Amino acid sequence: GGGIAYNREEFEVQVRKGLDASPITEVLIDRSILGWKEYELEVVRDGVDNVIIICAIENIDPMG
Repeated sequence: GGGIAYNREEFEVQVRKGLDASPITEVLIDRSILGWKEYELEVVRDGVDNVIIICAIENIDPMG
């Protein structure tokens, strides 16, 4: 399972539920990426580690 907390109280409730449901009494906590954007780029790298951006791919997808 999983969940998102928007404040301290919701965070504590989510952690408590996770710990109760976990057979090993552990939870994974990470930062949310809600609201971020994903930009795709076409990149080429040569043998001596030079990099050039060929193009930006047109689809811009919301993340989260």
